[in-house]
Amino acid sequence: MRAELLDKARATGGELAEAERRVLTARADYHTAIRRLHLAGAPLREIAEALSLVTFPGSVPRFVQAARVWRDLIAGGKVAASPRYAAWAAMTGQGGWDEAAASPRPAPSPTAPLPRRQGRE
Repeated sequence: MRAELLDKARATGGELAEAERRVLTARADYHTAIRRLHLAGAPLREIAEALSLVTFPGSVPRFVQAARVWRDLIAGGKVAASPRYAAWAAMTGQGGWDEAAASPRPAPSPTAPLPRRQGRE
């Protein structure tokens, strides 16, 4: 085993672990900010609209992420929701491909090659 490649893998693994920690912290901060808005008296409809306007122009995945966070807060009982939003949060089939298809995502073939990324060793 080549030592420099092993060192690179270890270093990259450490960077990944740190990035994942930052994502978890940012997600928790985002959830807290939403809850504080609601606790401060902002109506759910206004918060949802404001977040949609902020996140949707960024990209569809960011909008979907914001909707997931909002749904999780309502479904988890962390935000008191109107009947309309509670019904939305309780709906099934919103988990993406797996849930909508009512079947697990097919596992990748163990013999399929890993995709190569441009500009990486």
